[in-house]
Amino acid sequence: MDENEEFEFRARAEREAAAGTSQPPKYDRRAFDNGPLKIGKEGFGDSLREVLRDTDWLTRNIAGAGSAVVNAAEGVKGLFGKADADQVAAQKIIAEEAPVGNIAGNVALLAPTALIPGANTVTGAATVGAVSNALITPGDLKERAKAAAMGGLGGAAGAKASQLLAKAAPATVSPNVRTLTDEGIVLTPGQNAGGVLKAMEDKATSVPIVGDVINAARKRGLKEFNEAAIERAKLPGMQVDGVGSGAVQDLRQGLGAAYDDVLSRSSANALEDDFVNKMASLRSMVSSLPAKEQKAFDAIIEREIGQRMAPNGMINAENLQAVKSAIGTEAKNFATSTDAYQRQLGQALKQADQEFRDLVTRANPQNATELAAIDKAYAAFKRIQRAAAGVGTEDGVFTPAQLLSAAKALDKTKDKRAFSEGTALLQDLAAAGKEVMPSKVPDSGTAGRLLSNITTPNGLLSTLLGAGAALPLSAAYSKTGSRVINSAVNKGAIPARNALQRLLARNPNISRNVGSATLAELVRN
Repeated sequence: MDENEEFEFRARAEREAAAGTSQPPKYDRRAFDNGPLKIGKEGFGDSLREVLRDTDWLTRNIAGAGSAVVNAAEGVKGLFGKADADQVAAQKIIAEEAPVGNIAGNVALLAPTALIPGANTVTGAATVGAVSNALITPGDLKERAKAAAMGGLGGAAGAKASQLLAKAAPATVSPNVRTLTDEGIVLTPGQNAGGVLKAMEDKATSVPIVGDVINAARKRGLKEFNEAAIERAKLPGMQVDGVGSGAVQDLRQGLGAAYDDVLSRSSANALEDDFVNKMASLRSMVSSLPAKEQKAFDAIIEREIGQRMAPNGMINAENLQAVKSAIGTEAKNFATSTDAYQRQLGQALKQADQEFRDLVTRANPQNATELAAIDKAYAAFKRIQRAAAGVGTEDGVFTPAQLLSAAKALDKTKDKRAFSEGTALLQDLAAAGKEVMPSKVPDSGTAGRLLSNITTPNGLLSTLLGAGAALPLSAAYSKTGSRVINSAVNKGAIPARNALQRLLARNPNISRNVGSATLAELVRN
């Protein structure tokens, strides 16, 4: 190999080596996922959409509002054959990506039409909506006709809605819900909202696990209802533990101790004219009973009152307590007799006990305030006691319906006047609870429901779905969660809804233009 041949060989080897190390160009295949790659004018629409989607919501919808103005201008220019097709296409893309801003822009554009006489009547709104949208919609006669039809329909609907809103009553928190909430009772979100939401919540109580969460919250509310009723029968500083039978006993003993304390600082004259006259009237009523019951009545009154008073009629503090205890015990014993006449005797003695209590109150004006408070608390206690003893109670925990029944039964006004007028003692609380809360103590039934459900495919699926919903539902139906949700509805959603109602009712131009712009925009896009 001569010198020239060697040079050629080395040059060729270097070229081959260089060619072997070179890399082929790489392409991102994702660029072709949506079909052939568009460049230039064809790719403008896709690029615009991408830019809008990468923009924050507020900025995007500000652009949408601006596009309404540009689009309207193109619509008017189109009447003279001067619309820019590329501009119209671009504004359509913006409207699709920012519908809220675009509708708001169209509403603003139509605002001056409020100056047209009769524009806010249903007929006027339909006419203005049709004409204005036909004018500002780009496109041929067919597209403008569609926009006119939808704009007219939307305008008429908006005007009619404004008229209906003006007549509609504002949303309010149910008086029953307010009564219970003011008593410190935390209702479930469904009980608080009422209506359809409460009905949905009622149905959900049958769903495995989900129902257990709801029923647990309702049972907590029922416990708080009992606490609220007991609170009304308590005296300041009185200790009552929990609810149920034990709490009823605490209440009875506490009120008895309070009354005994007042009696220990009191005295009374059993020869007071008012007392003597009322006892004589009561004795006249007893005279209709058989001789045996009459003699028993006379003997008890003589033994417990006559023999305990001084010659001048005065009964000291010690004997006041003895009289109160003895007559009350005798009244209770006869009232539970199986003999009808003896039960009537028990009622007569119960009235005698009340007359004696009234005598003590009149004779000790310095203790009148305390005695009045005790008497009021005792009256509330008797209704609670009766409700707690009702059929179907569990450990003395009563329902609102049971308390309402007790309030009616113990209403002593003529013809149950107080109850018929809604003013009987504890009736407000009981009636509110009956309307909102369950009629019986909720039973979770977790074990039984799970066993019956997991044996079938559909039941198993329902159980699994319920388990998945239980965690977030537990947070919503916790005491804190329910209180937050109820407050948001009562103090946020309802006032906001009423404010919007007032705004649209007092400004029909807004609802008319919203209806017109919204439906017309659906056609344009």
